[in-house]
Parts: sequence; C-alpha cells; structure tokens
Amino acid sequence: MVETERMKMIKSLYQGEIKELCYDEIPREDGLTLINVYIKLDDGFDTKLNLGIIGVSTEEKKKELESLGYKRILKK
Repeated sequence: MVETERMKMIKSLYQGEIKELCYDEIPREDGLTLINVYIKLDDGFDTKLNLGIIGVSTEEKKKELESLGYKRILKK
C-alpha cells in the first residue's frame, strides 16, 4: 500500500484543516522519477505539509494515490 501509517496519522491530526491531498513527481538526473506527497491546509496561510517521498513513480502508485483522494499537481 502506498499510504503509510505515518501518512494516515498526520492526516488524522489535521483532519479538520485539510484543503487538498496532493502529490507531484520529481525527475532525477539518473532517469528515475520520484513521488512526493503533501497536504495543503486550509489555514489562511497556504501551508503545505510535506509527507515525504514515497518512492519511484509508477502508474500503480499514482492510481492508488488518486483512489485515496490525492491530486497530481503539475510543477511549473
């Protein structure tokens, strides 16, 4: 499973303040792409709480994250 116990615990701590569950992809020089997961809080400050890198990006991981309510954020 992609969502770790730590991620679930942090989500439950901020349950009333979560605006969005997000992930983005970070390309590396060696050709691998990593998935970074974070939470946007609805706190008036546009706070992003980084949950960390969960590993190498695969279609299966992205589909599982999206089924859990995470949105892919495209970097500019």
